[in-house]
Amino acid sequence: MPFELVSRGARRAYEEWKLSNPGNNIASLLFPTVDEDTNAAFLLDTFVSSPYGVAYREPGSQSVVRAFEQGSGQLITPPTASEKTAIGQELKDLIISGGEPTEAFMTRFNRIVSRIQGIHTEGHNMTKFKQAIDVMRTGKFEANGVAGKDLDLDIDYNRDAANSLTYDFTDTGATFSEALKNLEVQANKQGTPKSNRVMIIGNSWANAMLEDEHMQKYMQNNPSNNLIASNMMPALLQNTQGLTVLTQYRAPNMLAPVYICTYDPDTQYVAYKGATPAPWIPDTEAIFFSLADKRYSINRGIDAFDGNGKVVRVTGDIVIDTFSNPDPIEEYLRSQSRHAFVPANINHTFKSTGTFA
Repeated sequence: MPFELVSRGARRAYEEWKLSNPGNNIASLLFPTVDEDTNAAFLLDTFVSSPYGVAYREPGSQSVVRAFEQGSGQLITPPTASEKTAIGQELKDLIISGGEPTEAFMTRFNRIVSRIQGIHTEGHNMTKFKQAIDVMRTGKFEANGVAGKDLDLDIDYNRDAANSLTYDFTDTGATFSEALKNLEVQANKQGTPKSNRVMIIGNSWANAMLEDEHMQKYMQNNPSNNLIASNMMPALLQNTQGLTVLTQYRAPNMLAPVYICTYDPDTQYVAYKGATPAPWIPDTEAIFFSLADKRYSINRGIDAFDGNGKVVRVTGDIVIDTFSNPDPIEEYLRSQSRHAFVPANINHTFKSTGTFA
């Protein structure tokens, strides 16, 4: 034993986690307003005004009637995501990476629990980040079951069909600037704020932008163009993990500049165990929105066990608790989430699907 300890030298462990950093992430950027409550539902009262000018009246006549138009209410009940991992005797007896064979049992057990929590956190975040993006893409909050099974739990915000555009890059004279301009025109029709507009593009869109002759001319004629500088040192939009700014761009025929970004958090999206990895933004798609819009991250009540084994109603991004079976003795770590991403005005989100050679 003394020889083994001396000759083996120091033990080193390496862990690589994805999507577990508690810093800025795509979900908190897109849906920054947090609303937490132990109730089950969230009531979204929507009022979109349609102003029009006043009418004058003839002398001696009555005032013109202006009707009151009330908003609409939508009761949203977020679905619950819940997974558990069994911690039985075999797992407790394991010597996991990063530990010594002779270390105390509780030290090893705590390392096991910490690693299981990290694995659960990665899973929740992978689903949440994709849900946040897809609400902006499709106008729906999707919540699927095992192996992607449709459980009829999706929340459809009924986005205007006109907000899903198409653009054929194979047409003669097609340009990236025109595709971007089409999105701006639709956004202006819907009354989207002109400040802090953002476009997140798939790989095919990014290639089309970099190969576009018009874009190249703009770069050559404007030495201070952000596109040139950002290619040297890519920046993250508001320090959001994986959200790289390619340029802030405004074509001559556009009213407002747009941050053009790609999203790549160093791991592809995997919907469930065994699913084929996929890009977070489909290659042929681009989404368009304004950071000035109001969007909510909703957390609602979850039943869980407290430290004394009592059932409590709590809320949070991820709720983790433990429980056990008596015979054979087996403990479980469970993670739950009951959330939804809710845009105040779904018609301030846009998607364009490109056709490429």
